[in-house]
Amino acid sequence: MTRAPVIDDAFLADVSARLRAGNRVRRALDEGGRLHVERQLPFLVVHRRIADREAPGTEALVTATASWMQASGERRHHRRLKALVTSWADVMAEAFGSTILLEIWSGPVEANADEEPPDDLAAPAFRILAPRRGPSGLAVRVLAESLGALRVRRRRARVRIAYTARRRPPGMPALLSTAEADARGCTVLGLEVRPVHADAGESELFPLVLRTLRRRLGSALHEGFFAFAHDQTTHRPAHYHELGRRVLSRAAREVDGRLAAISESFDFLLACTPVDTDPAWERFRRRGMSTPPTLHYRPLSFDPARLKRELYAAPIEKVEDPALSALFRGKQLELDRQLTLLLDRQTRRFLPGGLALYGPVEPPLRRLAGRVLRAIPPGRSESGRGTVDALGFAAAAERELALLRTQWPEMPGGVVVRKDLPAGLMVSHGRLLIGAGFRVPRSRVDALLQHEVGTHVLTYANGRAQPFQQLSVGLDGYDALQEGLAVLAEHLVGGLPGSRLRLLAGRVLAAASVEDGADFVETFALLTAKGFEHRVAFGVTMRVHRAGGLIKDAVYLRGLAEVLGLLADGVEIDDLYVGKIAAVHLGTVRELRRRRILIEPPLRPRFLTDPDAAGRLRAVRAGVTVIDLAKEAR
Repeated sequence: MTRAPVIDDAFLADVSARLRAGNRVRRALDEGGRLHVERQLPFLVVHRRIADREAPGTEALVTATASWMQASGERRHHRRLKALVTSWADVMAEAFGSTILLEIWSGPVEANADEEPPDDLAAPAFRILAPRRGPSGLAVRVLAESLGALRVRRRRARVRIAYTARRRPPGMPALLSTAEADARGCTVLGLEVRPVHADAGESELFPLVLRTLRRRLGSALHEGFFAFAHDQTTHRPAHYHELGRRVLSRAAREVDGRLAAISESFDFLLACTPVDTDPAWERFRRRGMSTPPTLHYRPLSFDPARLKRELYAAPIEKVEDPALSALFRGKQLELDRQLTLLLDRQTRRFLPGGLALYGPVEPPLRRLAGRVLRAIPPGRSESGRGTVDALGFAAAAERELALLRTQWPEMPGGVVVRKDLPAGLMVSHGRLLIGAGFRVPRSRVDALLQHEVGTHVLTYANGRAQPFQQLSVGLDGYDALQEGLAVLAEHLVGGLPGSRLRLLAGRVLAAASVEDGADFVETFALLTAKGFEHRVAFGVTMRVHRAGGLIKDAVYLRGLAEVLGLLADGVEIDDLYVGKIAAVHLGTVRELRRRRILIEPPLRPRFLTDPDAAGRLRAVRAGVTVIDLAKEAR
């Protein structure tokens, strides 16, 4: 067994030199300890460990920051550990003038028996140990407020501040005495954490609770450090997120690469799409539209079980960055569900799996679809100067890609016409796939180009430009926002007619009918009763019944309503084109951009520079609903 490096004079000199140069320091310490200082920052978060003294998992709480140390709490290591902390304080004092040394440990944080209502011992609780006087007052208040807003398992945290000279774990000597800290402009704080993440008596860890606590505690610490930086140091970050990690660690790169490779190794929607839609329609029509058609699918060119083994071999537990870890776990779960669905194609198990993946068709969405259908009468055909076939649309798509490549010559993407696709469009891994039988009114060409190329291909390419590849394959649950943004693009270029909105509403009602237990013929009859032509009704019905009941098509109208709401609430439209994301990820994406893990995306949709589109976008930002669009298109 290799022994960890001893903190000797050479070790201290090397660490001090690297800190002074602003370089990253990541070193092993005695007995499994680690020092991680990513760059010069005016804080260090420390945990000292003594076996059997506190709850398991507590040492992981410090790793949510970019400057931390885990170390042995045994007295024989104290002198050298103290020298290491002193070296850090000396260097950072030169850089910033003042610093914070915050030490974390788990403790009882007992309830106050006189409190009304009585404390919930399963709720998170913190005790901040702070000096009564000194420069940390603002930071302590902000930290207490941030910790007080923290919730774990739907329980809100309780926070107490204890003003004391002993700001260290019980029974341990100080890493810096008061005089030593004052001489270096260093404020020493202690943070005692109620161990809701473990059963200390049984030495049992609750890993899911620890993940939540760790991420939210890290955010609260950064808010406190941000206040301290602006109040007491020369450091001026624009946002507390800027104090977080900036380096994509080796473990994060490995996990990102593995998940992206698995995502790129299969196409879920293509595997769930029948290869014989047109012949199936002819059979259905000849049989009086009263017998469900038999649909056939591509054989899977991969083994879902093998991919699942690879999926769960990705070492997400080694990723210390809480934000990235959460995104990885969300994608891992989504891929698992997709692979399970592919194993369950054309069985009774498929529909419940699809509901788990896409969610049910919620009552408000059903009502919205009904309102759209009532607002737009059926039977209106689109005007235009003829139609464009698959090859003509492919040529137009190639021209659109060429225009985008003037912004970024390395932009990935391509166009393929395929005979084994329905007469429609699909984007797969950045490529636009066009069914050989596809035809579209000429008046709809630009709108569909902006839907497929200007949104789906563009966001794939923007994601590929990032060092973090999940934004190209898509963060979990990205479909609704992505499709809503694509439909919005149709509106912004003036190409969202009433017939298109009716179709999206019909898809919602069809998906809801599948969820309610309708068979193919019943869904078809529902749509024809709502005024849809037979061939259109068959196409929608096929989409929602394919593979055993795929209710994804509800996401188009849901996503459009969601995007309209986001823009009305002040979200910048460029934030939605950074990659394939869900609305729930917007906060995390902004955080990663502030931390410089994500770069500025190289591509913007062409139409955003068009004056007419800009005018429509201003109206959307002022507050436009789906029903407003329906009334306009009527």
